[in-house]
Amino acid sequence: MKVTRITFAAICFSVIATHAAAETCDPTDVLVTTTPIPPQSGVSLKRHLQLKALMGVPQPTKTVLLGDSLVQMWPQVNAPNALNLGDGNDKTQNVLWRLANMNLSSVSPENVVLLVGTNNFGPSDPNCSVVAGVAAILDVVQGAWPRAHTTLIEIPPRGPLLQFRIAERLALNRSLRQMAMRRKNVTPLNVDEAMGCLPASPCSNFLPDMVHFSPGGYAILQQLIPFLGASK
Repeated sequence: MKVTRITFAAICFSVIATHAAAETCDPTDVLVTTTPIPPQSGVSLKRHLQLKALMGVPQPTKTVLLGDSLVQMWPQVNAPNALNLGDGNDKTQNVLWRLANMNLSSVSPENVVLLVGTNNFGPSDPNCSVVAGVAAILDVVQGAWPRAHTTLIEIPPRGPLLQFRIAERLALNRSLRQMAMRRKNVTPLNVDEAMGCLPASPCSNFLPDMVHFSPGGYAILQQLIPFLGASK
């Protein structure tokens, strides 16, 4: 465990230096999104402890889903041996903490689905710092499971008419896409066209809060990611 923590520290400092230099990102903003911190609610921490106990023994896992409430609320994944590690309210820094506090060697997935960052984007963390946080998670995922292929779902639309900070979100997704495409075994997935319903409002692919997906929305996601299996 001590080695794991040193590795996480090295990753964080590396990400801070890279993004601060390449995108003139304020190092303080990057520090926020790349420094592992525990869940900030008892409910989320209890779920983490349940998942940690599950990961304490080897699991016959072929697919890992990782992220925030958009992942946790995924109603059913028809892929065999799928493990949902989503935890509501997670930001990138929370996912990093949870990964550092789990026995990742207990699974050896072929595929990883990562959907995280909308909770950083909502309170207006700068785009470059959100990219840095997602990149730090990918560093850990690829270090722990080097043979796995990761599908990185870009930040979905949200809000009234799905227009919440749309220009900033599209710019963030472009940056996430570029970062992902520079990596081996990572495929970015933009869901805007598939999930959008304009000019309809409300959109049937989302719950009334216009943030979380409806069962129909998750069915669309599973169609976009073939290895998850078609929703029944």
